[in-house]
Amino acid sequence: MSNERSQRVAHRSPGEHDVEKEITSSHNDKFILHDSEGVEDLHNGVNGRKVDDFIERRRQEPEVKDQLHAIWYVPQLYLLAPFRSVV
Repeated sequence: MSNERSQRVAHRSPGEHDVEKEITSSHNDKFILHDSEGVEDLHNGVNGRKVDDFIERRRQEPEVKDQLHAIWYVPQLYLLAPFRSVV
């Protein structure tokens, strides 16, 4: 990514990201990534509401280039713990 140095990486907790800021690639100018601090609190927390609002705004964009084309969701493993006992 061309501006990856400006992004903070966290390995054991959500990173510090602003979903509104674009992360671009010098290898593919059509690829634009928007990262967030997570959506585990989607309907109750401040960050979750920011992400929800961002998705809704992008869904309504008239220009295809401004719309979301994919959402990559990576759940935190500790959130899956209750499901492990079922399997």
